[in-house]
Amino acid sequence: MRSINRLKAYCVFSAALIIAAVFCACTASGNASPAPSPAATAAHSALPSPSAAAVPSPSPSAEQSETPEPTAEATPFELNPLWTFCNDYSAATDSALITIADMLSSIESNEALEMSIMCSAHSRVLSTLAQSIGRLTYTQSGVFSATISGSESGSGTMNAADGGYNFEFTYDNGDILSGYFNTDTKYVQFAVYPADSSVEKLSGRIMHDDSGWTSYASEYISDTVLHVGSSGGAYFALGERQAILSGDTLRIGDYSPPPEPTATPDAVSFATP
Repeated sequence: MRSINRLKAYCVFSAALIIAAVFCACTASGNASPAPSPAATAAHSALPSPSAAAVPSPSPSAEQSETPEPTAEATPFELNPLWTFCNDYSAATDSALITIADMLSSIESNEALEMSIMCSAHSRVLSTLAQSIGRLTYTQSGVFSATISGSESGSGTMNAADGGYNFEFTYDNGDILSGYFNTDTKYVQFAVYPADSSVEKLSGRIMHDDSGWTSYASEYISDTVLHVGSSGGAYFALGERQAILSGDTLRIGDYSPPPEPTATPDAVSFATP
């Protein structure tokens, strides 16, 4: 009886092992992916890959042509001729005037000291022309105008005339500078008047010819003259006396004014030493 029971138990255990083995085999079979057939593999290899697809380039007619940018026309411009004239004068005379002033200041006399001081006054009077009319800018052919700020504040115009230009400048304080620039004979003259008077506050003249550069300046009762020769030598005159520079030597002597120019405009008057 005991042997029969052992046999039954063995059979039940064996059956359980067989059922477990079959279950595991079925599970593994369901999880595995089936291998593709040779026909399917060949068909897939025949299809073009997306990266190999050609991108058509645009035809020349489809390209947008570039439109050239319009070129700006140059604004007409002319350099102020009076500014150029004043610059040329300064370049030719500044060195000689500074040398005369320095040598006069080293002489121990009242006359030499006064003449040295008036060298600076001479330059200051003439500088009003360059700092006012000389700074006017080109407006149109034959016309220069501007409103200026700074040491010479105001507004002015310079208009083409026979042989040169007429000009006028009104300062912010009401004073008026007027004059004429002759480009043919190369001279300019001007005067400054108070707004409520016809009496000149100051006046000046610059001339250039074969003999060199000559400038005149008048302010109240002081009249001065500077001449720098084209071949060397210079003099500075105050009233009836002059300082003559020759090489490295300076001497003081009497002054005789040169003859007046044959043609001067009536619009401007000035005192001549």
